[in-house]
Amino acid sequence: MLRSILAVIAGSVTWMVTALGTDALMMSLYPHLYNGGGRVENVPLLLFSGFYSLLFSVLGGYVTAL
Repeated sequence: MLRSILAVIAGSVTWMVTALGTDALMMSLYPHLYNGGGRVENVPLLLFSGFYSLLFSVLGGYVTAL
């Protein structure tokens, strides 16, 4: 039981660090593409953000499954 709980926590932490860290990195590298409050109206950036969010969600699920 404890191992399952720790696995879910590890997967969640993996997702938070990778996805939210990449969001913060993108906002610092390309501030001109973000409006106030982090709103994005650039379609290629939205597609890229959706892609890496999906990829990092799969990674978090994989870490949980280990």
